[in-house]
Amino acid sequence: MSASQARRLNVSVERFDLAAPFVISRGAKSVAEVVTVTLEEGLFRGRGECVPYGRFGETLGSAVAAIEGLRAPLEAGLERAALQGLLPAGAARKATE
Repeated sequence: MSASQARRLNVSVERFDLAAPFVISRGAKSVAEVVTVTLEEGLFRGRGECVPYGRFGETLGSAVAAIEGLRAPLEAGLERAALQGLLPAGAARKATE
């Protein structure tokens, strides 16, 4: 891979107002908070996203930190099978698969 074709990882948090509140027995929410991951290489771009769930001990910050912790391997070409061994099942892994 040449320097001009290097992979670049971008991780961001996006917030979307919902058209109407989403209500379930555990509560209601009017905003969707999503971790978005983009991996670019040359003209190609892959995207993933996740919604961390507090019910499973996940937060926006923990998902972003887990993904950022694998920045170097992801940018170096980490394969999906290897990724599954490095991140536990959950929001961060789903966004990067």
